[in-house]
Amino acid sequence: MEENAKVTVRLTNSLELARTVVLEPWTGEYALQPGKSFDIVAEGNLRYPLHVELCENRVIIYCFDSAGAHMSIFENGRELTSSE
Repeated sequence: MEENAKVTVRLTNSLELARTVVLEPWTGEYALQPGKSFDIVAEGNLRYPLHVELCENRVIIYCFDSAGAHMSIFENGRELTSSE
């Protein structure tokens, strides 16, 4: 039986250009504007790590590799939908 947990990671863009944040494996894309922050809420088995890949203009976050894993993204407490 897997022990699922919920964690929140705050992602802040301190650069002068917008960055695209991608949640995998769902391929949802979100524009993170300069000076703004997103809260990434991930649920799943903590035995599997979250994986963050930094690219030139993208941040790709891979969720826990466990059954029932899920990620959501929030800005100022409001859940966003992809391409918002």
